Amino acid sequence: MLGKLLIAAAALVTAFALISVPADAGCTDSSATARGLHQDDVMARSAKHLERKISHWAHKNGLTSVHVGSTSTTCVTKAGALSVCTSGAKACS
Repeated sequence: MLGKLLIAAAALVTAFALISVPADAGCTDSSATARGLHQDDVMARSAKHLERKISHWAHKNGLTSVHVGSTSTTCVTKAGALSVCTSGAKACS
């Protein structure tokens, strides 16, 4: 009985130690969406929003420099003239 209690206590201490260790920021896949009537403006807004999201991620993780992979933007025209653009990129510390 005492052995099981000691094993459970050791497992609890180990789990707490693993949780309290800060994780490496690593990489993130980010995407941003914008909608509007003029596709060129919507593309630019989507790309700007993506940059803001990546900057926020870097600031939240305390990073001073971030490597951003190739950015892709796709646009779809829906319901008449409404354009929906989505920008995506992978950012790593």
